[in-house]
Amino acid sequence: MKLGERLRLIRKEKKLTLKDLSQLADLSVPYLSEMERGVVNPSVETLHKVAKAYNMTVKDLFSGVEELGEPTRNTYPTGFESFLMDFESSYGTINDDWKELLLKINFRGRRPSSQTEWLELYLSLKRILSPKEEKVNDPKKHVIKLVQNTVREYSSTQVPNFGEICTGLGLDVQEVSLPDGIDGMHRGRTIFINSRIQNEERKRFTQFHEVTHYLIEKDGDLISDLHDTTWNQDDGYERQLEQFCNIGAAEFLMPRKIFAGLYKEREFNVELIPYAARYFGSSTIATTLQLAQIAPNSCITAVCALIDKDKSTKQKLHITYSASSPSTKYLLAKYTEIPGDHLIKQAFSQTEPVEGESYVPFRSGKKMPCYCEALADGDRIYTLFHLTPPPNLDQLMLIPD
Repeated sequence: MKLGERLRLIRKEKKLTLKDLSQLADLSVPYLSEMERGVVNPSVETLHKVAKAYNMTVKDLFSGVEELGEPTRNTYPTGFESFLMDFESSYGTINDDWKELLLKINFRGRRPSSQTEWLELYLSLKRILSPKEEKVNDPKKHVIKLVQNTVREYSSTQVPNFGEICTGLGLDVQEVSLPDGIDGMHRGRTIFINSRIQNEERKRFTQFHEVTHYLIEKDGDLISDLHDTTWNQDDGYERQLEQFCNIGAAEFLMPRKIFAGLYKEREFNVELIPYAARYFGSSTIATTLQLAQIAPNSCITAVCALIDKDKSTKQKLHITYSASSPSTKYLLAKYTEIPGDHLIKQAFSQTEPVEGESYVPFRSGKKMPCYCEALADGDRIYTLFHLTPPPNLDQLMLIPD
């Protein structure tokens, strides 16, 4: 029996018309007709709607469906066997019932054709068939919680040791020669670190970045939501995943509870960036990221540097890295040029921080008024764009950890 035939049989047994089902499942009558006639291949989400309307599970819908025949390893579709081998070597066995279901269902209107797409299908289907699992409402907080739980379980210190975390998680670490531009990567339970990294701060950040990759990929809810929210965005999934891994790495290296204690001692200002970097033995870029995550007000943190972006003879000041606080929806794009009249440029000639009323220089040319702080440190300028007033020391004491 084919899937379309099975869907029609269930509807007839329920004594429902296509119009009845359309109202129950919130799907159009023409689309439901095409499903039953086998004209379209429904997505996992669509099948979930139909199953819910029938008070059934997606797995129930496939009872008796043998459209693809009895698969063997010799007849597995493209990418399926490599998906099984990689997944099972890292996370555990997928039982025969799950394999059978995966091979009977299409994803986004077609059969998966790569290891990555089979993983997407599995995670989406697992989330739907596990209603007790809740949707991830705030992915950044979710990532931070994953890191905090890992440190709590496997670390003997508040600021964790990389080796201790890897031992607890059962991860193998190898230093190998990787292509230019790639500091690290992982496959299953093995983390690869580029042996050519000379900067120790950069190496530590890369190590915990890859650990966070592993933690996120074990979390089906987070990966599924990430796929849904970035669908049809060019490189959206990869960009968002890298951002989450950066946030996780910063939390490993500079736990927010300790970091928050620093700004309650010294006030929340741009000087915290180099100070916290020295305190934790971390990079100022990682510190800039974590400062944004624990900010008590709405703000954007940034690192600026002189860059010859257009390969001309003159270097210009650009944003090289930025992060926004949880309450801020704006972010400065990398390589945004700093206009000549901006307060940031004054910092180059100063040994102390400069601050005052200024604006956020968006790439579009829009100027959002804000209070700005800038501090020069060698060839870099650390910057805080306060969209709401920064709290003073007395106010900070009232903010809970």
